[in-house]
Amino acid sequence: MQLSLKKKIVIWYTIWMSILAVLFIAVAFASSGYVSGNRARTIVVESVMDAVEEFYDEGWFEPYEDGIFISLLDSGNNVLFGQLPKEASTIASTEGKVSVFPHLNVDWYVYDYVLSNGMRIRGAYSLNGISQIFSFFFIFSLIVFPLLVLLAAVGGYFITRKAFAPLDKMSRTAAEISTSADLSKRVDVNDAGQEIRLLASSFDNMLDRLEDAFRKERQFTDDASHELRTPVALIRSEAEYMLMLCSDKILCGEIEEIINQCDRMTGMLNQLLTLARSDSGRYEAEFEYLNLSQLCDVLCSSMEGSAEEKGLTLTKHIADNLFIEADESLVMRALSNLISNALKYTDRGGCVDVSLEDGTSDAILRVCDTGIGISSNDLPHIFDRFYQADPSRSGGGSGLGLSIVSWICSVHKTACTVESREGEGSVFSIKFHKVLN
Repeated sequence: MQLSLKKKIVIWYTIWMSILAVLFIAVAFASSGYVSGNRARTIVVESVMDAVEEFYDEGWFEPYEDGIFISLLDSGNNVLFGQLPKEASTIASTEGKVSVFPHLNVDWYVYDYVLSNGMRIRGAYSLNGISQIFSFFFIFSLIVFPLLVLLAAVGGYFITRKAFAPLDKMSRTAAEISTSADLSKRVDVNDAGQEIRLLASSFDNMLDRLEDAFRKERQFTDDASHELRTPVALIRSEAEYMLMLCSDKILCGEIEEIINQCDRMTGMLNQLLTLARSDSGRYEAEFEYLNLSQLCDVLCSSMEGSAEEKGLTLTKHIADNLFIEADESLVMRALSNLISNALKYTDRGGCVDVSLEDGTSDAILRVCDTGIGISSNDLPHIFDRFYQADPSRSGGGSGLGLSIVSWICSVHKTACTVESREGEGSVFSIKFHKVLN
C-alpha cells in the first residue's frame, strides 16, 4: 500500500523523535554515572582529610556523617574507632588514591590516610542511594518512553495536518474544477507560508490562462456556428431553386448532393452551437415530470420508417409507466442520437433493439444493435468531440452525436455506458433515477 506524504512525514518525525529520546536517555545515564563517580571520589577524600584534621586537633572524629563511614584502623586492618560496613572493612590499604570496589551491585569508594604512627583513617562511601535513583529513573524511562513516542506521533500528525492544509485545499479545488469543469474557481491560501503561496499563485495563473483559452475557443465555436448557419441556409435555398429549374439528370444528382451536404452541415452547426452553450453554462435545463416509457415508444415509432428504408428491423421492449424528472427535449435528443447511430452503423438485414427496463431505483434505457461494433482501442474515445472510430465507415456523421449524449447525461447526473465487440454490435445504456408516479 502506497502511503501518503503526510503519513510518511509523521512516521519519519516519530522515528526521529524516538531516536533523540533514546540518545538523550543514554547520554543522561552515562553522564550522570561519570559525574556521580567523580563527586563520590571528592566527597570521600575531603571527609577523610577533615577527619584527620579533627583527630590531630581533638583526638577524635565523627565516625558517620551524610552517608560517609569513617574509622581508625591499625596495621592489621582492625577497626579501633568508628564504624565501617563489613564489605568496606576487609579491603586492603588504598593509600594515596580512591579505590572503587563493587559489592552486591553497589560501588564503594574507599580512601585511606596513613598516620605517622602507622595507623590509618579510612573513609568509605557508597552510591547505593544514587543507584536507587538511577534504577528508578531507568524504570520511569521505560514507562514514559512509549508515551513520548505516542505524543510525538500525535504532535507530528497535527503539525503535518496544519502544514498540509493549504495543499489539501488546492487538491480539493483541483478536484472540483475537474468534476465541474468550472475554471473560474481559484485557490485562496493567503494564510499559508510563502512557498505554498507561490505554488498557489502559479496554479491560479495557469487556471487564468486555461480559462482564457477555453473562453476564446467557446466564443469562436459559438460565433462560427451562428455565422455559418446563414450562408449554409442560403446555399441550400439556391440549390433547391436550381433543382427546380434543372432538367439534366446528372446535374440534378449533383445538386441533390449539395442539398444533402447542406443538411449535414446544418446539423453539425446546430450540434456545435448546443455544445458551445453547454460549455459556457448558458443552457438551462428545464426539468419536469416525464413519462419516459411514452417518450421512448413515440420516438421508436417515428424512426421505424428510417429503419425500413435501410433494410433494418427496429424493435422495442418498453416497460410501462416509468417516470423520471428530466428535460424532455434533451432526453429525446439523447435517445434519438443513440438510435440514429445504431441505424447508421448496422448493415442491411441487421437489428436495432430499444429497451426500457424497470430497475430497483432506476429506469434503465438500452439501445442494442448488431452492427459493426467498436474496437477496444476506440472505446475510450467515442464520446470525444469529432472522434470517429473509422472515418471510412462514418456514414456521413459529424462525430458530435455521442458527445452531446454524454453532455445530456451529465446534466441529468448520470452517464452513458457502452459494451461492444468489433463485428458483433454494441449496447449503449443510460440509467435514469425513477420517481414515483
